[in-house]
Amino acid sequence: MRIRVKKLESGYLKRIDSDSEIDSIELKEDFMDEKQELFYIYFKGKDSSGILNLKRTEALSLLNSLKPLLDLSENKTKIIPSRKSKPLKKTKD
Repeated sequence: MRIRVKKLESGYLKRIDSDSEIDSIELKEDFMDEKQELFYIYFKGKDSSGILNLKRTEALSLLNSLKPLLDLSENKTKIIPSRKSKPLKKTKD
């Protein structure tokens, strides 16, 4: 997993770019309010580590956004021509 972060600090734009691996994922539940579930994704790399916190709605939104892309990559190849490329011509086999 590659993490890229831009942060404005003391008037300067600070960039962080790091390669990391997901270490573990935890679910913390609020028994009083089920909508307050939080997913904690722990990651660590050679020079960095951190935690991503996702609310349940954010995790579901991410899953719903990735699912069609994962299905597409397993079953089909999608070719997206660049804006400058010429249209593809049909040929007979």
